Amino acid sequence: MQRVLRALTTGALCLTLTAGVALGDPRPETWVHPEGAEAARDEVAPGGPEARLLDGVLAAFAMDDAGAIRLLAPLTEDGRVDASVSQAAASTLGGVLLRQGRYAEAAAAFDIALADHGLDEERRLGLQQSRAVGAALASTPAQRLAAYEAGSVPLGRDLAGLAIAEVEINGQTRGFVVDTGANLSVATESQARALGLRPVAGDVTVGSVTSSSAAANLAVADQVILGSLVFHDVVFLVMPDEALTFADGAYRIDGILGFPVLSSLERLSFEQAENGERLAWARSGPATDHRNLFVAGLTPHVYLELAGQTAVFALDTGANTTSLRQSAIERNPELLDRARRAGHAFGGAGGETRTQGWTLPSLDLVVNGVTVSLQDVSVVDEAISREGVLGRLGRDALAGGFVLDFPAGVFALIGRE
Repeated sequence: MQRVLRALTTGALCLTLTAGVALGDPRPETWVHPEGAEAARDEVAPGGPEARLLDGVLAAFAMDDAGAIRLLAPLTEDGRVDASVSQAAASTLGGVLLRQGRYAEAAAAFDIALADHGLDEERRLGLQQSRAVGAALASTPAQRLAAYEAGSVPLGRDLAGLAIAEVEINGQTRGFVVDTGANLSVATESQARALGLRPVAGDVTVGSVTSSSAAANLAVADQVILGSLVFHDVVFLVMPDEALTFADGAYRIDGILGFPVLSSLERLSFEQAENGERLAWARSGPATDHRNLFVAGLTPHVYLELAGQTAVFALDTGANTTSLRQSAIERNPELLDRARRAGHAFGGAGGETRTQGWTLPSLDLVVNGVTVSLQDVSVVDEAISREGVLGRLGRDALAGGFVLDFPAGVFALIGRE
């Protein structure tokens, strides 16, 4: 059984900006994506606790939250189930409950998962961060969308090239970064005060590419309007202004629209129109047998091809460039044949950091049969490793536009032949 659970839960200076923030990853040991979970199916008894755990994990990846809760919750409550199965189920269940806005229940699930004494330091930190958010928000209503209506809004670009959408927050208009890689929406302390966000008691920490544990607070916006959509009780991470200020003050981010808002759009697309870029949304399309988009907790990931093999990448519209992690090189050492050593400066929530890594002069990635050719791709590890994720797909790979259909599990590039 332990084997099954491991399989399941198994030069020049460059500046890269990644806007988003992330709760540390609460997933158990080494499960990282649906194909990895399916690979363990032959090792579990049909209908048994491990099989139900497998099905619950797959439902969670597919954002079938009701199905995931139905399968996983009993595993955390049945004293006859092995503790390792119960704790693994609780970890995934907590992430599902967190994105459902059932915050107190999420905290309770993470408490069960934290009873696993075999957790390594990074996974324990991820559970603790997620548990702290759930506990702090225990009396906060879940985010609510008043009524769904297809629509679109224009997008601008800031000095770093990140997509900016105008949103109305508590009656005031702001331009916020649109960031699929941000687990929650974000506002700086000064913006949170100016916008009248309701503070939530309790300190929390979050991770980013530069820090595994950056201090933050929580606050709630009574109303957020994006186009014709009206959201209520939107949770924001509130970061110190200096944590989102870069290049000695020359550039700053005031706020970020994160995953809970963006995933509620169902099928969203970044499009090139005659009058400029637009963020559009509509109801989800038909389900597909070949999903290449899945969600782990509050983080979207995509399948693509790297060096002829399937690879999992984080999808991050708040990253201005695509990057690889060291694990990608360990799997495909031939990628270093033409690489050069380089220092890299990364900017993210928590400030900037510098580290040594590699730069690949060119790299081809394949998304749904479409080849994306990139130049000067960084290879460097981040503060949060997210085991099994080989890279971060950024704005340079998405320049022609793309579609994300969260319910259908579809990621597709547009504007590329």
